[in-house]
Amino acid sequence: RLQVLKFQLQPHFLFNTLNSISNGTTVLVPGTDYTVAGSVYSIKSTYLSGFAANSTVNLTFDFSAGDDAAMG
Repeated sequence: RLQVLKFQLQPHFLFNTLNSISNGTTVLVPGTDYTVAGSVYSIKSTYLSGFAANSTVNLTFDFSAGDDAAMG
C-alpha cells in the first residue's frame, strides 16, 4: 500500500520559493498531487497510486533561485 511521501528540502537561499514539481514533462498540480507546509513537500498517495509498486518515480523540484532539486 502506498503512503504519502514526505520529502523535506532545505532551500539554498532565504526566501527561495517552489515554482513547480514535475515528473518528466508532467507538472504536478498543487493541492491535487502534492501539498506544501513550510519546507515539507508531501506527494499525495492518490498521485503515487498511478505507478506500479516498487517502481521509481523521478521528481524535479524547481525553485525560484539556485539549482533544481531532484528526487528519485
